[in-house]
Amino acid sequence: MRAQHLAAGMLAVAALLPARAAAQDKDQLEKCERPFGTMAVADPRPEYMAYFTRYSLGSPTDLLRMMVQQSK
Repeated sequence: MRAQHLAAGMLAVAALLPARAAAQDKDQLEKCERPFGTMAVADPRPEYMAYFTRYSLGSPTDLLRMMVQQSK
């Protein structure tokens, strides 16, 4: 069940990336014309961090926050 939650979280992250971004330069983040609202990004629970640590990855929260801020 935990793997399902992790997979759902990763799908949610992928949903943040617009489809058109693939056609653009890979180093560019698509920007919205105006802000759409407020988004909260919570740190992953310890059991999910175990998955990230297993693959020598850190928490994705800083990356998500940066992407959301830059895209408006």
